[in-house]
Amino acid sequence: MCLVAVLIAAQLNAQPKDVDGWQNIKWGMSVAEARAALGSQASEPTEESGPNVVLIKRLLIENITIGDFLCKAALQTKRGSDAISAVTISLPSMRDPPDHRGHVFDSLKRSLIEKYGQPKSEDRRAEGGDVESIILWTFPSTSITLRRVEGSRGFGYVNIEYRAVDKKAIDAL
Repeated sequence: MCLVAVLIAAQLNAQPKDVDGWQNIKWGMSVAEARAALGSQASEPTEESGPNVVLIKRLLIENITIGDFLCKAALQTKRGSDAISAVTISLPSMRDPPDHRGHVFDSLKRSLIEKYGQPKSEDRRAEGGDVESIILWTFPSTSITLRRVEGSRGFGYVNIEYRAVDKKAIDAL
């Protein structure tokens, strides 16, 4: 019984108390600093535009491997800012079969739990023929969201978003 308590305590102590970015990218780094930290891994995407785009993709990493999955990562800034405030990791194909996306989602969930501990919340929503599953981890500096969307026409996606917590907004509450 005592050994179990020691193992649980060791596991809890191994979980991070805060996450202040993604890999060697820290929130608030400029795009130039992030590019330097990533070296030849990073390429510049075509900047998205439009009134509904909140985060602008500033740098891309086309081929990163997470477990058995080939993914891409987009480093993002808020509109009008040069400071990295989010990273979205996604699988490149929305046309993969739903079973494959389910397998990817479950595998990423296990990996994230292993790295960050139990999530703060899990939610599944259905609207029309679309289904969205969302798992959320929160830390003082970062929220991490694992999302799976299945559209009624067979298209869908799985992604992980690391996003800087807006401390000014929290202080204003």
